[in-house]
Amino acid sequence: MYKRSEGSSSQFKSAVWTHFKNELPFTVKFDLGGIASESSLKSLSEDDTVLILSGITEPSEVFHREDFARKINVEATQRFFDFVLEKGAKLLFFSSVEVFDGSSTPISEDTQTNPLNSYGKMKELNEKFICRNFSPGKFSIIRTPWIVNPIPGSRCVIAQTARGILAGNMRFAEDYIISLVSAEQVWQNLHTLLMGQLTPLPPTVHFVSIGFVSRYELACLVGRKLLDEGYPIIQGRFEDLSLSEPRSKDTRMISNLTGKSPFTKPEQIQSVIDGQIEVLRQRGKFVA
Repeated sequence: MYKRSEGSSSQFKSAVWTHFKNELPFTVKFDLGGIASESSLKSLSEDDTVLILSGITEPSEVFHREDFARKINVEATQRFFDFVLEKGAKLLFFSSVEVFDGSSTPISEDTQTNPLNSYGKMKELNEKFICRNFSPGKFSIIRTPWIVNPIPGSRCVIAQTARGILAGNMRFAEDYIISLVSAEQVWQNLHTLLMGQLTPLPPTVHFVSIGFVSRYELACLVGRKLLDEGYPIIQGRFEDLSLSEPRSKDTRMISNLTGKSPFTKPEQIQSVIDGQIEVLRQRGKFVA
């Protein structure tokens, strides 16, 4: 998506797009696969900022369809990078905490990448391409942890946790430590970058809330909200989990940018959980 002529991938949720159109009226939406024929991008210039969120974003899907995912997440994406370079525009690229192996935590913007799975390796390839080819101040690589997001169809960690609890077949590791960020917080900090309030652009930036929580702690907080007496939560260790691809069991992140607007555990996280469960109930997803 690019500022003054902003766009997004075809996977950008309509609710998010509406938010962008309201907040940043000089925007256009584009399909990553059709940029060559997209007339709205032909006027792209050094005054614009391109925001790329596109690609196959489910790590397990990347793992099972690696060749196809590489065509989208690396080959098509890097062709688009070349297009942006040719036009001289700025670039904001969404990467992932999956570029880290968790051996050095908490993870800062300067921590060395060492991805464990295919998804993280593809993100790392793009990060390295950007750093090699874009001039300092012309790009930011944005990394996010687990996102709390009430948009329909999103992979919100609270909704995912609630579904696993209700199904009774998900084990939550007490030593699987994660960071969280709200979708609203992502938007607030993205808006800061898009509107030029942080100049020059930092080469890497983490959108993350202060405070860490284990997957088991988070499940307990969600379970207590589902019913007053609570649902039974199956506790385990990271080694007990059945994962289709290797992952880091410690994704604690810190940020120079977002550290001043956090939610912390457990009090503020519980208020976020309450709101998310209520959204799901109103959609008829849960009947307690």
